[in-house]
Amino acid sequence: MRAEFPGNSSAGFSTLEIMIALAVVVLSVSAVILVSFGSQFMGVDAQTNDEAIYKAEAKLEQVRALSRSSFASVRSDGPVPDGMYSLSTEVTDISPCAKYATVRVNWQNDIRPLETALHTKLTSPADAHALAGDCAAEPPADGWTAPTTLGSADLTPSGSQATDLDVVGEYAYVTGVHANAASADFFVFDLDDPADPQLVGSLNTGKGLNAVDVAGSYAFVAHNATNTQLQVIDISNPAAPALISSASRTLPGVGASFPEGQSIYYYDNHVFIGTYETAGNEFHAYDVTDATNPQHLGSYSVNHNVHDIVVRGPYAYLALSSTSDSAGELLILNVNNPLSITEVGSYNPPGTHCYATALYALGTRLYVGMGKMYSQCDGALPDLYILDISLPFLPTFLGSADLGLGNNNFVSGMVVSGNLAFLSVSQPMAGFQVWDVSDAASPQNISILGYPEKTVGLDYQDNYIYTANESNFALRVIYDNP
Repeated sequence: MRAEFPGNSSAGFSTLEIMIALAVVVLSVSAVILVSFGSQFMGVDAQTNDEAIYKAEAKLEQVRALSRSSFASVRSDGPVPDGMYSLSTEVTDISPCAKYATVRVNWQNDIRPLETALHTKLTSPADAHALAGDCAAEPPADGWTAPTTLGSADLTPSGSQATDLDVVGEYAYVTGVHANAASADFFVFDLDDPADPQLVGSLNTGKGLNAVDVAGSYAFVAHNATNTQLQVIDISNPAAPALISSASRTLPGVGASFPEGQSIYYYDNHVFIGTYETAGNEFHAYDVTDATNPQHLGSYSVNHNVHDIVVRGPYAYLALSSTSDSAGELLILNVNNPLSITEVGSYNPPGTHCYATALYALGTRLYVGMGKMYSQCDGALPDLYILDISLPFLPTFLGSADLGLGNNNFVSGMVVSGNLAFLSVSQPMAGFQVWDVSDAASPQNISILGYPEKTVGLDYQDNYIYTANESNFALRVIYDNP
C-alpha cells in the first residue's frame, strides 16, 4: 500500500512547471536580444572599418599622386581630424629616390580605440635618373649593432693611398694618390664576392685623384693638379678603364695657388667640381650631357676649400673650410641656371671655428659632418649637425651629436638610409660609426668599428658598407654580424 503525503498534489507540479517554462522563455528572449544587439555592434564595427579602409585608400592614393608630381613634397603629416576619424601619414626616407609611406586611420568605438593602416613604397624615376641610379631601393635590413669587416683589398703598387670611392653595381671605383706620379691612381674592384674583392683594372691619370662620382659608363674625377682638374674616365670595360684625354678640362679663371680639384658631384647631366681655396672661383659647373665633351657653364667664388658637394633640385650645398663667425661652413647656391649661380643661404654652427667636411641630403634633412683641423676649433662642440631644409635656402637646426673626434680629425663620408646614419671618420680606431637618427633632436650611437687605418670615404649598397682607407686595406667591406 502506497503512503499518501498531505498537501502534495498534481496541481502544485503544474504551477512549478509553468514558472520554469516562463523562466526559460525569459532567458531565451534575453539571449535573442543580446544576439541582436551584438549583431548591431558587429554591423557598426564592420561599417566603420569599411569606412576607415576607404579613407586610408583615398589618402594613400593622394600620397602616390603627390609623389609623382613632387617627390620631395611627400612628408609625414597629421594627425588630421576627419569626423570621428583621425588621419596621419608617416614617411620614411630610404634614399633620395625611394620612400616608405604609411597611412593610419584611428578612431574610438564604445569599447576600445581602433586603427587601420596601409603601406606602400614610393620611388622617383626622375631622381633616380638625376643621380644616375646611385640610390638605395631598400633600407638597411639589420640593426647594425655589430659591424664587422667581411673583406678587404689593397691598392697596387704599394704606397698608394686611397682618397675616395663610389660603389655602383658589382664594382667599386677607388681613387688614390701616390708619391710617384707614374703610379696608378684609379682602381676598379670586382665585388661579386664581397668577402674577397678583386682588383680587375687600374689607370694612371697623372698627379693623383681626390674624388670620384660614377654615372653610367663614365667616372668623373677631381684631379689633384693645377690643370685638367676635371677628368673623365671610360669604365665601360671595368678591366680596362681609359682616360678620355679630350674630355679633360682645366678650370677657367683659377689662380696659381692650390687650384687642385678636391670634390666632385654628378647630378642630372651636370658635374659640379670644387677646388681648394684659390685666387679664382672654387666652384664650377659643367654640362656633361656628352660626357666626352664637357661644357663649362659657370662658376662661383667661395673663398674657401670646397670639401664636399651635394645637389638636390636647383640647390647645391657646399661644405666649406670657413672658420669665421660671420661666414657659414655650409653654403647654399642656386644652380638652376648654372650660367648665373647665386648664393641663397648659409649655415654657421655657433662658435665652432671648425670646417664642414661631409654632407648628405635625405628628404627634408641635411646632415653636416665637421672637421677639427683648425687650431681654434672648439673640440668640445658637436661633430655632426642635422638641419631641416624644408626651406632649402633657410636651413634650421634640428639636432647634433658628438662623434668623439680629436684634433686634426674629420668626418670623411656619410650615407643615411631609413633611420640609420653611416659615417666614416679619419680618426683611427673609430673609422666607421652607425647612428640612429630617427629622432633628429637626439641622435644615438648604435655601434663603432675601429681599425688602424685612416678612413677617407664611404659608400653603402645592398646592406654592405664600403670604406676607402689610407695605407693598408684601402678598400674595406663591412657588414652587420649581430
